[in-house]
Amino acid sequence: MNAFRSELVKLGRRTTLLAAGAVLPFLALLATTLVVLNATTTPTIGAGDGFEPSLAMLGTTGGLTAGFRASTGFLGILVFTLFLTSFSSEFSQGTLRTLLVREPRRVRLLVGKLSAVLLLVAASLLLAEVLSIGLSAVLASSRDVPLSSWWTADGLQQAGGDYLNALLASAFFGATGAAVAMLTRSTVVGLAIGLAWLMPLEHIVQNAWPDAEKWFPGLLFDVVARGGSTLVSYQYGLTAGVVGAAALLVAGATSFVRRDVSG
Repeated sequence: MNAFRSELVKLGRRTTLLAAGAVLPFLALLATTLVVLNATTTPTIGAGDGFEPSLAMLGTTGGLTAGFRASTGFLGILVFTLFLTSFSSEFSQGTLRTLLVREPRRVRLLVGKLSAVLLLVAASLLLAEVLSIGLSAVLASSRDVPLSSWWTADGLQQAGGDYLNALLASAFFGATGAAVAMLTRSTVVGLAIGLAWLMPLEHIVQNAWPDAEKWFPGLLFDVVARGGSTLVSYQYGLTAGVVGAAALLVAGATSFVRRDVSG
């Protein structure tokens, strides 16, 4: 709990709160605006499992959080960056030595830090979804989309499931970011490796090899956030995501526990 509280103090800085508390909801609102305003009279099938929902689809229970679901891919990259910088900065700024003086049990320190950052992300995701739902209702009404099914038990259950999926995917992206930070011990190197892999490389390979979605971590985490895809089931994505994120986190934690702080 001491490690958890100390991390919350660090996360309470204005820049961190702005990144997690404002950027996450902003991206959700932007995606919501694009999804609702670009909705067509008939669904447009795109590459892979991507599509632009029709106005009729927005009127179903899934339309309540269609904009929020569309933003989860961008949210994952931001969460990865947040976790990576939170951990790598401890090495670059030399503050890790001070933390280890107060809490020499490194596993407890790691768990406390991970829990605190994930709590901030969970709160930001909840705010993002609530704001997205509010904006969706306003924009959908302006396009004469019926909203009666949104507020049913099924619609609210869909919203809860979408939030849980986004939180699970964020935990996977966060674990990956923390692992990369502990392995590289450098913000610049970690971001260069992580973002280059998660953003262009995975998607470039996916264009030539569709089955990449079954194996590459970033693509698998996106499958979980979307609740499944046409190529990968939700159950497979969740299982593979847990295994992949856990393996990366164990590798990072092993390095964190065994390597010298100054190494």
